[in-house]
Amino acid sequence: MDIQQSGSVCELRETCGFYCDVLYLYQKHEIWKGLVRRYCEGTSFPLCARRIYFYQTGKCAPLDLSPLGKMPGELLLEMMERG
Repeated sequence: MDIQQSGSVCELRETCGFYCDVLYLYQKHEIWKGLVRRYCEGTSFPLCARRIYFYQTGKCAPLDLSPLGKMPGELLLEMMERG
């Protein structure tokens, strides 16, 4: 498996638990929309912790891992505190 990819969207997004499942639960919150725009549909996809996990282990990342490498609840609280 090769972690390098050309293009502007993540090649794993259609099978990614964050993109497909977790995102659905939080789709109305701007924080999650921003993460999707940046990591799933934008040029920051090579930095996504979920994508890196997949290429390092060959397994799908756990659902509690966000693209930033944190659990969704923890990430949401942290981002809300920042305002």
